[in-house]
Amino acid sequence: MSKGFKYIFIGNPINLQEIGHYSEKGIYKEVLNEAHQIFTKFCSSGNKIKDKRYKINAKENGIYYFTISSENIFLMALTEKNVNERKTFELLNNIQNKITKENNKELNTVEKKQIKLVVENFNENNNRIKKIEQINNEINDAKKLIENYIKELIENIDKVSELEKKAIEIKLSAKEFEGNSKKLRKATWWANCKWNIVLIFVIILLIVIILPISIKLGKNN
Repeated sequence: MSKGFKYIFIGNPINLQEIGHYSEKGIYKEVLNEAHQIFTKFCSSGNKIKDKRYKINAKENGIYYFTISSENIFLMALTEKNVNERKTFELLNNIQNKITKENNKELNTVEKKQIKLVVENFNENNNRIKKIEQINNEINDAKKLIENYIKELIENIDKVSELEKKAIEIKLSAKEFEGNSKKLRKATWWANCKWNIVLIFVIILLIVIILPISIKLGKNN
């Protein structure tokens, strides 16, 4: 689990002496040397302004935040990149409040314990916040999956409803076609009947007309 704050450095900007520090386990000497170089270079320059906030990217992973307090104490923190800047300077200010006004002396045992407690409490709270954020992210991801599933389900229901609608339309069309076919068959049958009647009538007419003529012609012969 990440710690948030990796290294805290406290120094006297007048005589360029370290007053104290706090570091997590596994801090490399390169980090310590880099922090001391920043402290020495910054405090030796003419750009230092009290209570102004500064930051520099670390050579490895992280950011150095530092300031000189109104009590003329140099405070610097090496943090992971995801640690909030405002929270970092709040922590440095809290550390400042744990230090006595005699900033030209090294931290005493009580001050060291207080600073260690402040940093560890912050890191613990930071990890707790990260866990909550992780849980919230997992919940949001789960919600998105559920929303997408529901959306797909609704779309599928709509598709099924559309298919059912089309099936009903096809069924109605089939019934209508079947009904029209029956009507057509009836109409065709009735038309055939009419033609048959006409044909029979013509035949009868021919018989009525032709038969007497034929009989008459036979008698004359």
